[in-house]
Amino acid sequence: MVSILKKILIFLLFIFQFIFSYASSIVNVHYKRYNNDYSNWNLWVWENGKDGKAVEFTGSDDYGKITTIKINNPNISSIGFIIKKGEWEDKDIGKDRFIPIKNKITNVYLLEGDETIYPSKESVNFLPKIKNASFVSNNKVEFNLTTPIKLTDISMFKIIDNSNNEIKIKSIDCKNYKNCSNAILILEKPFDISKNYTLQIKGFKDISISKDSFYSSKEFENKYFYNKSDLGVTLKKDSTSFKVWAPTAEKVVLNVFKEGAGENLLFSTPMEKIEKGCWYLKIDKNLENFYYTYSITTSNTTNEAVDLYAKALGINGKRGMIIDLNKTNPKHWNSIKKPKFKNPTDAIVYEIHVRDFSMDNSSGIKNKGKFLGMVEKNSKNSSGLSTGLDHLKELGVTHIQILPSFDYASINEENSKNSFNWGYDPENYNVPEGSYSSNPYIGTVRIKEFKEMVQELHKNGIRVIMDVVFNHTAKTSDSNFNKTVPDYFYRKENGNFSNASGCGNETASERAMVRKYIVDSVVFWAKEYKIDGFRFDLMGIHDIETMNEIRSALNKVDPTIIIYGEPWTASSSPYPEEKRAVKINTSKLNGIGVFNDDIRDGIKGHVFNATGKGFATGLQDQEERIKFGVVGACSHPQVTYAEPWAKSPTQSINYVSAHDNLTLWDKIATSNKEDSRETRVAMNKLSASIVFLSQGIPFFQGGEEILRSKPLPNGGFDENSYKSPDSINSIKWDEKTTNIDVFNYYKGLIAFRKATPKLRMTSQKEIEKNIVFFENLPKNVVAFKIKKNLIVIFNANKEEISFNLPKGDWKIFINKETAGTKPLNHVKNVVSVPAISAMVLKK
Repeated sequence: MVSILKKILIFLLFIFQFIFSYASSIVNVHYKRYNNDYSNWNLWVWENGKDGKAVEFTGSDDYGKITTIKINNPNISSIGFIIKKGEWEDKDIGKDRFIPIKNKITNVYLLEGDETIYPSKESVNFLPKIKNASFVSNNKVEFNLTTPIKLTDISMFKIIDNSNNEIKIKSIDCKNYKNCSNAILILEKPFDISKNYTLQIKGFKDISISKDSFYSSKEFENKYFYNKSDLGVTLKKDSTSFKVWAPTAEKVVLNVFKEGAGENLLFSTPMEKIEKGCWYLKIDKNLENFYYTYSITTSNTTNEAVDLYAKALGINGKRGMIIDLNKTNPKHWNSIKKPKFKNPTDAIVYEIHVRDFSMDNSSGIKNKGKFLGMVEKNSKNSSGLSTGLDHLKELGVTHIQILPSFDYASINEENSKNSFNWGYDPENYNVPEGSYSSNPYIGTVRIKEFKEMVQELHKNGIRVIMDVVFNHTAKTSDSNFNKTVPDYFYRKENGNFSNASGCGNETASERAMVRKYIVDSVVFWAKEYKIDGFRFDLMGIHDIETMNEIRSALNKVDPTIIIYGEPWTASSSPYPEEKRAVKINTSKLNGIGVFNDDIRDGIKGHVFNATGKGFATGLQDQEERIKFGVVGACSHPQVTYAEPWAKSPTQSINYVSAHDNLTLWDKIATSNKEDSRETRVAMNKLSASIVFLSQGIPFFQGGEEILRSKPLPNGGFDENSYKSPDSINSIKWDEKTTNIDVFNYYKGLIAFRKATPKLRMTSQKEIEKNIVFFENLPKNVVAFKIKKNLIVIFNANKEEISFNLPKGDWKIFINKETAGTKPLNHVKNVVSVPAISAMVLKK
């Protein structure tokens, strides 16, 4: 009997191994560093479409370090990887690489500083390599070698340009001439910035010399920074002038076209190089309504680029357009005043995508998916309830934040009917997106209609915040930036474009002309389009100095303009964290807010864990985190959650949902599947209550107030709907009828906040002086009083609690079912706070 059982077990084990062998693959990664120092080096590995994970090296062999990666998905054809040090302190190769999976067992051999993925040890090229070479000034080249060499004479080195002309080397500087791996070559004369250069060293493979360090130097800035405001086109009655900054160009030619697309070139004319790397051309003719591009030649390569300072565009943004912007102003454009606004904490921000807002048939809006659809009046859903602009007014928001509305790359404006994208793929920064206009072929239409949208929103008491994406561009090597001044506008690492945005590149905001471009663009939108605020995508990529300069420039236009952004990156950046606008540096930002992910995740659970819970959805021990949100991430003697990062509550953008990740309603449904709809609605209301009753600036995703959902056809929810169809992304306005109680609750919270100045304090000192948290409360309860006559209670338990009130008569304004400015009833001594609810009382 035992023998039979043993045979059965062996057979089952064989079957298991057989099945496993066909369901998984193994990749053995061998890694060699020249100095054999592997301390803290590891792999970051990911499968296509999935999050990455760190993989440590687990062993050694005669080649170097080794680790084994198991892949349990038989459909995987490759895995991505980066070799990094520690928590992204350094990277070996600064670009994503991919290992093809063709066999059950794959062996790859990697060598420090070498992009090649070798299939065997025998195939590895061990010849010494130049790790990097860069101009550090106009006559110095610094290089690093994988293998030290003995320096004998200058003839070992040669520098040639792209025309094979040699640039003479005067001397070499190295700390150890007998064993040199890092040195500086000093040139006899400055190099020509319009040419590319190659470093040759005997016994080593040639390498291109980077200008990256030189671009970031004070020397470059002093020589080429152009601080005037006339870049782009200047149109006069009898002349048209063009000016473009292209210091690396050998030649720039202006091309003028009759139309925004097609073979209709009228003429091409060379431009003249003038001061600070600029090229200029004046034509004694008014070229209004014609289109243009620049042909820019650098290092014998010519690229056609759209003017970075173009203020109007042809179809799909392939050509700039010459216009008189004054002629695009709607009637009474200069007489309509902005809605009154005093302090940043008075803002109530509603995030919306132009297309989402009106595309669903239930919107009752005629101009679906257009700028004009944002401001149609008297639109109704199928039950006769207000939608669109009237809905916003009824709700009571003060600001709307519109997802990117500048010209972006992913939508074909000639056929945009069935195309969708959030718009985080910038192409031309200073012109509205054409697919949101009624006619993208005529460049003035999108401008006029955008202005009409802003004007109508202002007339109806709503300010406009623009979502801007200066941290990266849709294209990299062939972007308009890179065609104009190759490599200048981007950060690079080990010769490759760095990728803190997760989109293939990151802009170098710390460089003077990149900073100027961002400041100029933002100021242009504020002046020309009367924009009232700017939300910076992945602001953690930008340097602090640039952000503060933006604040300073906008203060001169309108000090009530709001600025805030995401204080993080999507991936690692080579630019030092202490200089970037990340959350821990918020105190270094002047009058600039950041998204408070502490309160977001504290309320509903981490955004990258669909089933994870928070305070409002059943997670224990989140009280301190909620208190931290209540005080707007400022210092308070009764809050111990984290190191305060805000100087004042005006810097804390409090939110629980935005366009990224699951909607609030979908997150609650995913993390609390076992709960009834009634319970989940209560969780949603409690979540909103915490946002609107905390110090700071409340922000919420459009549609959250009617339980917006993004269900997938085959089950589950879309948490990254950046290019999903309208069926998923559009606001379903009939949900307002279904969820009118939730809408009214949000409306009441907003009204109460507006009527209660104590919820909108503007300094840390005010908060510390006026807010006192009640202590010795039941678990999962946060309660506080503001001064002596306002009490706020958050009960996240699934049972009601009794709360002992201070002496006096108290009026309830907000409870589990209702919120608003009218008292609901009176209580004394003790009040019962229902399960999963907020309560607000005034004395």
